[in-house]
Amino acid sequence: PLVDTSPEFLPQCAASLTACWHLLRGMGGLSTVAEILPHFTPLLRTLAQRPSKHQKTAAHLTAQASILQGILAMHKLNFTARAAYCEDAVRYASITGDNNLRAAALAYLGYTYSFCYMPRKPEKAIQVFSEALQASTLEAPLLRCNIQMGLAEAYAQCKEELQALHYIHLAQTNFPAYPEQDPSYIFGDCSLH
Repeated sequence: PLVDTSPEFLPQCAASLTACWHLLRGMGGLSTVAEILPHFTPLLRTLAQRPSKHQKTAAHLTAQASILQGILAMHKLNFTARAAYCEDAVRYASITGDNNLRAAALAYLGYTYSFCYMPRKPEKAIQVFSEALQASTLEAPLLRCNIQMGLAEAYAQCKEELQALHYIHLAQTNFPAYPEQDPSYIFGDCSLH
C-alpha cells in the first residue's frame, strides 16, 4: 500500500532535524531530541525505503535521523543500538547518492568502534574511517578533518604513531577557517580543539 503524506511532511521533517542538530549543541538538548524523533522517523523510514520521486529526500533525512538516534543511544550507553543506527544511516545515505552524507554516517560508525565498545575495535574503526575518507569530497573539508581525526585516534589506539601523527597533521592543516560555512557543518560535529 502507498503511504499518504502531506506535501509539508518532508520539509517539516527537515526543519525538525535541523532543530535537533542545534539542540544537541546546547544544554539539555538530548531529552528534547529523544522526544521529537519518534514523532516522524517511522513514516520517514517507510518513505525512504519505497521507490518514489521523494525517496532520495526521505533517505537523506532518514540518514540524519539515524545518526541522531545513534548519538542518543551512545548517551544511554547502548552501543549495540548505536552501531545499528549508524549502519542504518550508512544504508540510507547510500540511497541518496550524497557521498558526504555517506561519509558522515561512516564516520559516526567509525567512532562507534573506536570509542563506544569495550574492548574498543580500532582496527575496524580504521577500515570504516578509511572508507569514509574515500567517500568524502574536497568540498567538505570539515567532514574530512573529522574523519582524519578519527583515523588519528584509531591509529594511536593501535600504537601506530606515524600514521596517527600523519592524520592529525592533515586534520590540523586542512581545518577550514570558517567551519560553519562547510556543507557538512550541521552533522560534521568537530572542532579544531
